[in-house]
Amino acid sequence: MTGNTSRPVYFVASHKVLDRKTLNDIYVPKAVDCLKKFDVEILAVNEHVEVVEGQTGHDRLVILRFPSREEALR
Repeated sequence: MTGNTSRPVYFVASHKVLDRKTLNDIYVPKAVDCLKKFDVEILAVNEHVEVVEGQTGHDRLVILRFPSREEALR
């Protein structure tokens, strides 16, 4: 292959929120500030996860897109 062969990389985090106030007041601002040093796009933040099949104990989903594996691992 020739040219730019880098492909986007996706980071998917699924977790259970135990303390929504702490998440929103402390964690989210710190996480957003940390992400500023990367070339990253926040694709989705869903706090009302709907399970179509199977089960999960998670109620929050975050999906990030990096332009390359190298950027995601930087």
